[in-house]
Amino acid sequence: MNTQISQANQTDFLQIILKELAEIKQLIGTTPKTNTPNEYLRPKEVCSLFGISRTKFDNLKRGGVFPYKKIGKDVFILRNDLEKFFYDPKTSF
Repeated sequence: MNTQISQANQTDFLQIILKELAEIKQLIGTTPKTNTPNEYLRPKEVCSLFGISRTKFDNLKRGGVFPYKKIGKDVFILRNDLEKFFYDPKTSF
């Protein structure tokens, strides 16, 4: 009977590990890609992608930390410029 309990525990343990691995795989798949240098992002996408608040984004934008384009009321930021800022070890904010 102990072997049945132990096999059940092993199965549960393996299911937990597989679930964790699937979550890790999903997280790795959502890391910023550097192969899209000409991709423009909207502020909402920037905040979500880099984990900052809209207020922080607006302060950085006003501070001239990265260039942006404004078309009408819409603001667009080049992804490559953001990655340089957020992933450069010399940069802090």
